[in-house]
Amino acid sequence: QRLVRAMSVYVSSGRAISDWQADTLPLLKSGAWTGIVIEPDRQRLYEKCDRRVDTMLENNVLDEVRTLIARQLPSSLPA
Repeated sequence: QRLVRAMSVYVSSGRAISDWQADTLPLLKSGAWTGIVIEPDRQRLYEKCDRRVDTMLENNVLDEVRTLIARQLPSSLPA
């Protein structure tokens, strides 16, 4: 795939992909940011997900799905 992409870039622009990459600067300088990970308690997360599904079922989500299916919308549309 990389070779196909490189060839496509060259055919479209007349420039090698390495030329484009050499002209590209990173959005952030190295060391200019710090990443963090936020992980909620897994049990609490599952409980919240379960409550959300229960609420959806109580609020007739299945009727909503049936209505959407009846409209015969293209499957390519986001649900």
